[in-house]
Amino acid sequence: MKTLAAGLAALTALTFSAQHRSTVHVGLQPTGLTSGAGSVWSANSGAGSVSRISPTSRKVLATIKVGDTPASVSFGAGAVWVGDFTADALYRIDPATDHVVATIHLQGPAVGIVPAPDGSIWVAEYSAGTVAHVDPATNTVVGRVTVGGKAEALAFAHGRLWVTNGGGYVTAVDPASGKQLTRVKLGRDVDAIVATPKGLWATTYYAGIVARIDPMRARVMRRLRIPGNASGVTYARGSVWVSDAGLDRVDRIAPRRGKIKKSYAVGRTPRDLVQFGRGLWIVEQGSNDVRRIALP
Repeated sequence: MKTLAAGLAALTALTFSAQHRSTVHVGLQPTGLTSGAGSVWSANSGAGSVSRISPTSRKVLATIKVGDTPASVSFGAGAVWVGDFTADALYRIDPATDHVVATIHLQGPAVGIVPAPDGSIWVAEYSAGTVAHVDPATNTVVGRVTVGGKAEALAFAHGRLWVTNGGGYVTAVDPASGKQLTRVKLGRDVDAIVATPKGLWATTYYAGIVARIDPMRARVMRRLRIPGNASGVTYARGSVWVSDAGLDRVDRIAPRRGKIKKSYAVGRTPRDLVQFGRGLWIVEQGSNDVRRIALP
């Protein structure tokens, strides 16, 4: 009975440890994060790899060699899409095999990646100032839109594709015609953008600005300054979440009031964020970790 009790105690301790482990160590300099196929995926730019993480055991299930500098990652059309910052390429990973099954050559470094409502994939080609439209059925580029500047982050809202660039603009594009519809001036180095039920939220890295954009009127409706560098942004459980890469924290923002409700200390240089279940996952570029925060 003592042996059985000891075994049960060890199993309970192991289960408790797995469920409460807050960080998962991944490859060098992780910057991009996404979820899909029951996993969380981290693009490790310094290691040339993607880590597949189990949200339940909080362990790395697979390490997949991908290109030279995989900096961004997204899930769509049943696949994991990885953007390479130095090889000017987009890679497709099949989550059933954890293998790269297609390589799509681009005109510039692949930074932002977003699946469209119709199932296609859009990719920001950073130095070219363009956005490539990818057909996942053929793994080919079927169109391009020129937005100028340095195309970075992407989001869909109200039937439009919204593109940020280093010049400080957010550009609205008609995805059907590929035409620019309007531009919103935000500030130097717009780093990330997310669509929410109450509009778009975007961050400017160096100025530490978090801004709400009305997509119907194409106007900045609110600006909030955080103390450090506003990097990644996402929407989860009624709040906007922003990673402050300068002060190593994540801020929870109330969308209506536009004020910080709570700040969470995290590891070094938090970047991308994604919700999975009741957890918010943050990739920490300086700590080489992916961290989970329990959502309120």
